[in-house]
Amino acid sequence: MAFTFTTIIVRKKSTRCQPLCFEICATPNCLQIINTYLNAVHTVDPKLAVGELHTLWVAFAKFYEENKQYGDADKIFEKATEVAYQRVDDLASVWCEWADMKMRLK
Repeated sequence: MAFTFTTIIVRKKSTRCQPLCFEICATPNCLQIINTYLNAVHTVDPKLAVGELHTLWVAFAKFYEENKQYGDADKIFEKATEVAYQRVDDLASVWCEWADMKMRLK
């Protein structure tokens, strides 16, 4: 039921990034969380996004980092750098967060 609810949130708020991240955190199952993040990053249109879109991508990557799946976190950060953000600050924030993760792993 949580996955269905979260999926509805993704579709209903496809241009709002902040509330979406909080709904994802409420989902108890890791596979459901991954599927919800995947759905979210494919649903949110960067040109229509309201708020800081990079927070969605960073939260997704941090989920993998927290679960010690560093290779997957790297892949998410890499994909996040390819997004056509409205603001260059979003892209810069992704790069900074990725660098921070790399520093934490040393």
